[in-house]
Amino acid sequence: MQNHLKIGLEVHVQLNTGKLFCRCPVEWSEEGSFELHRKLRPASGESGAVDRAARYEEERDRSFVYLCPENTCLVEYDEEPPRPINSDALLTALKVASSLKCSILPVIECMRKIVIDGSNTSGFQRTSLVAVNGSIETSKGKVRINSVCLEEDSARKITDSGDSVRYSLGRLGIPLIEITTEPDIVDVDHAIEVARKIGLTAMTTGMARRDSDSIRQDVNMSMGHGRVEIKGISRISQIKEAIESEIDRQLMLEKVASTIHERGGYHGALHFLDISSDLQSSGSSLISKGLKEGKHVYLAKLDKMSGVLKSDDMRLGREIADLTKVFAVQGILHSDELPGYGLTSDDVKILSKKAGCSELDAFMLVITSRSKASILESEIPARIQNLLDLKLDETRSFSDQGRTTFLRPLPGAERMYPETDLEPIRLSSEDIKSAEEFGKLSAEERVNKLAADYKISLQDASTLVNEAKLGLFVSLSGVLSPRYSARLILQRLPEIEKKSGKFFDDRTIIGLVNAIKGKSLGEVSVDAALELMSKGHVLSEIVNSEDIKPLSDAELSEVVREILPNILKGNPGELMASVKKRTSRPFDPRDVMRIFESMKTNH
Repeated sequence: MQNHLKIGLEVHVQLNTGKLFCRCPVEWSEEGSFELHRKLRPASGESGAVDRAARYEEERDRSFVYLCPENTCLVEYDEEPPRPINSDALLTALKVASSLKCSILPVIECMRKIVIDGSNTSGFQRTSLVAVNGSIETSKGKVRINSVCLEEDSARKITDSGDSVRYSLGRLGIPLIEITTEPDIVDVDHAIEVARKIGLTAMTTGMARRDSDSIRQDVNMSMGHGRVEIKGISRISQIKEAIESEIDRQLMLEKVASTIHERGGYHGALHFLDISSDLQSSGSSLISKGLKEGKHVYLAKLDKMSGVLKSDDMRLGREIADLTKVFAVQGILHSDELPGYGLTSDDVKILSKKAGCSELDAFMLVITSRSKASILESEIPARIQNLLDLKLDETRSFSDQGRTTFLRPLPGAERMYPETDLEPIRLSSEDIKSAEEFGKLSAEERVNKLAADYKISLQDASTLVNEAKLGLFVSLSGVLSPRYSARLILQRLPEIEKKSGKFFDDRTIIGLVNAIKGKSLGEVSVDAALELMSKGHVLSEIVNSEDIKPLSDAELSEVVREILPNILKGNPGELMASVKKRTSRPFDPRDVMRIFESMKTNH
């Protein structure tokens, strides 16, 4: 069946341009946050129908709590209309589209994409189609680019208890370029190559954001049983794991479906029998805990499913459990994993008889409330039937356990409708020309040009781009020398961040450097200033501190004169270390050597 494998990618790249529909920055701290509480409900799309994914989320009936950090405003709270689209973000999207050989649309219209999983306070995500019909060349042939979109990123999930989900709005509204390929990717290694090429193209704009989840991939794949979308893969290395996990899952489901078919097929009915009163003195801690919490225990027969719920190579029970977790129901047991969980062999025999099981049948126990039992009584058999029919179209996530898990049905076209608060944008000839000029060079050629223009090594240029630090480098190189800027970003900053455990965002670093230059201080003061910042000092303290002012020639001469006899008798290589021991202030090593050579000659 792997011969039918088709793979496509959606690559999402955050931009460091400020938020898309307001003027808030993209960096934030959770300190000082307040909370919003919301319930979200579906609305019909442009066609008048309600999207099936939205209907599904409505059934889950969840509440949402939003932390509102410093980089949020009324736009993120859905209390104010969006402002005009961020022009820097739009131009960046145009440049990426041009680099991918896409046809740029002359008019950009914003659409609302209905999403009520809580990831947006408004119940929809704003997205704009920028370009279509591009391509990239790879080692395994051309891969077509279906579209390039510019959209607002979602809120970041913090905790999920099932009935209530907690989000941070710090990420909401950050510009996100979405590049979608056609299903031209032939295998997992090819998928990784394509993701790297697309990511590199976006990062050479210098506008890609430097953060742990700033680039994310969604995988669209099919083995002939419908399209599965695997969302939110944050590391490129996980693409292979996610695809291989889903391949194994679908091969397993093929075997389960074949086994059930040989047994006469599944009849799709499920009847919950409330057996709570029979289990009041159960030896199962899971059951006892549920009963004490006021929940009920329901028993149901699963036709023809003995041995396919959990065995060496079949795991249908895990698929059912994934569904119940979506509805915040954790308490589920089935006969393939019993005796166990405090239930004995005799208990299993009694339950099997009570459920009306024959030799090939299995049974399940669900510990939940009456309201959720009513939902699961219809959802579980529908889910089982789709799995056995190998109708596998759905949205899944990639878990920390290294496997894909069920999220919701795939959304459809019903979720889209025009944004009524924003006017269409007719692109200027200047913007299109700027994008086309950018697209004339490949990503690799732009890296080479970066090294030549700034007179830095090709290795440093490649690292700056691949680690999404190009934008920071360009900003600092307007104030500091390019070579020092590269060393600061690639060596000193990581050293200081690792030692202190603190992360410095681009805005903080640029602000610090500009403040130091405003005091007419040089590059040697920057390292000292960052050391002070890593220890918790604020900017106003740092720029006025004596500890960042370089030693004058007279002060350096005094220090060198003091240590000169010992250095001349000992190891000249200890000169810098000896100077550092005698002062906490910065100095230029070249000045130390100049003064040392002069004194040594005259000694």
